[in-house]
Amino acid sequence: MPTNYQNLFVGDTILEFTAQKPAHVRPDVFDVLGRRVETVTDQRYSRGVRQVRWNSTSLLRGVYLVRIEVDGRQVGVQKVVRR
Repeated sequence: MPTNYQNLFVGDTILEFTAQKPAHVRPDVFDVLGRRVETVTDQRYSRGVRQVRWNSTSLLRGVYLVRIEVDGRQVGVQKVVRR
């Protein structure tokens, strides 16, 4: 399950996830209508706790969903609020 620091955030926030094994990870950001508005990263990560900085300055204020896929499978979704 992804987590983020500063869930009410303005520009940047940190997305954190745990890779149980080396895997290809892709966190995508969706608006409340279900449209993908951004892919934060799309790369392979080694095992362990990982943090990715997400700069959301191109997005409007509002509620977004961050969905994390690991090796092509959805593993978690979290609601985040950009102020």
